[in-house]
Amino acid sequence: MRKTIFGTAILILTITTIGVAAAPLSVPATGVTKRQAGSPARIAASVPSSIVDLTFVPLTPCRLVDTRPAASANGPLLKSSTTTFHAIGSSFAVQGGSASDCGVPSSAVAIAINIAMLNTKFSGDVRMWAAGQPMPLAAVGVFSPENGSGVIFDGAAAIIPICQSSCPAAGEFSVYAENSDLDLTVDVSGFLRPSVAATIGVGQGLNWGTIARNVIGNATMQLRNDGTAPSGTGSLEISVGSGTDKAEFGDQVSFAGNPVSALTDIGYVVKTTQENIDAASGGPNMPAIAFEVWTSGTVGVGYSTLNYTPTVNSTANAWSGYIDAANDPSNAWGLTGAAFNSPATAANCGINGPRCTFAQIKALLTTTPYNAIIISAGISKGRDFAWHGEVDSLRINETTYDFEAQGVRSLPTP
Repeated sequence: MRKTIFGTAILILTITTIGVAAAPLSVPATGVTKRQAGSPARIAASVPSSIVDLTFVPLTPCRLVDTRPAASANGPLLKSSTTTFHAIGSSFAVQGGSASDCGVPSSAVAIAINIAMLNTKFSGDVRMWAAGQPMPLAAVGVFSPENGSGVIFDGAAAIIPICQSSCPAAGEFSVYAENSDLDLTVDVSGFLRPSVAATIGVGQGLNWGTIARNVIGNATMQLRNDGTAPSGTGSLEISVGSGTDKAEFGDQVSFAGNPVSALTDIGYVVKTTQENIDAASGGPNMPAIAFEVWTSGTVGVGYSTLNYTPTVNSTANAWSGYIDAANDPSNAWGLTGAAFNSPATAANCGINGPRCTFAQIKALLTTTPYNAIIISAGISKGRDFAWHGEVDSLRINETTYDFEAQGVRSLPTP
């Protein structure tokens, strides 16, 4: 069932967009058909009950449905019948659409569409709604014959909700063809998803900046324009002059006080240079994702920095793909401080020792005697080798931090 809060939000959007005044109408028991779309694999979104807002994400228009015989073997919509289609899946080819996923994620609660109604001999309307819900009285499009020629009669744009959970196998949205058989095309041009605040790190950019206590020597980090950046048009530029220099850029407010146990999804995108690789004689030389933490208990009381540094350089002079720090199988995570480095053993996950995987280091920090909490989160580089490059799209749990020249944007993680 769709959450009531979503029903309210989408109703407002629909009224604004297409003038719908919705009143429920039960679909007649007769004349109802559900078309099995086949290959698109739907993953029902798990929607928190605390959602109170939605975010619109535009897409390059992409075809979800085309019932014309040349595009689909399913045939036209039948007069006074309901047909159900997929809006989420890896391919929509079986329902006459694109062989791609069209960019609609499983978290979408509504889609923005453009429809065309074709090849009908009688006047009528088309209604569309979330599969499994009552059919509305209001239409998203009205068609009428043009001199009986059977050509394109009308088009329309709308935002419609889609099914969220316990959905019919046939798909996420239903279509009712009133008074006439007809062909239909449906192109998606955007979607709405929940605007979920991250469990930790909800700052909108005002809390981000250089962490002065962690800057040493000739090193700087600054936000800058870069039209090649993977997100937006900016990035975090890093310049570390030598192996004795260090800089850190982060947020000391949004994450403070949260337990390390709350960390689940971490990663970023990096642009390095051949000079950086050469500086380490071909060995790893990459910026770190850094969490300053405070440990408690009878052992290891005090401050440490939890660092992730890839053990392999990304390709020189190009943006890397997403580097998934939480699922990196290599021993790339290490801790500073005497409690973890005297001695630096595999069990201690010391930064000067064998280091650990994320799962190992998280298990260490989230149990007694450490029970670590976060002080800050950010990007760090130094003191090992000179490095000049960029970082963007820092992901921490449900939020992706997009570094722009004007500030740091907090975006829902895709």
